Amino acid sequence: MDKYLEIRKYDVQDSNKLIDILHMNIPKYFAQSEVADFREYLDQEMETYFVALVNGQIIGGGGVGFSDDQRTGYLSWSFLNPKYHGFGFGKTLLHHR
Repeated sequence: MDKYLEIRKYDVQDSNKLIDILHMNIPKYFAQSEVADFREYLDQEMETYFVALVNGQIIGGGGVGFSDDQRTGYLSWSFLNPKYHGFGFGKTLLHHR
């Protein structure tokens, strides 16, 4: 497996692939009920979201946002395709944000 990771900003065309990857993490990391929450986040709440790609294929994503007063930052909706766990991609995505 080529371990070259690319990170770029989210594009609306990425949503279906990200939702597919979220499903791959159910039930171990997410509940089925969170799929609707993630869709709403992408459609209405997202501030800054990034996708992670290997060989041009989306393998996951993660976001960052700020409180209304802009004094507190938070991480949001971080996940990877389980077959890419353990390679340091999640850590790289975290540091990118």
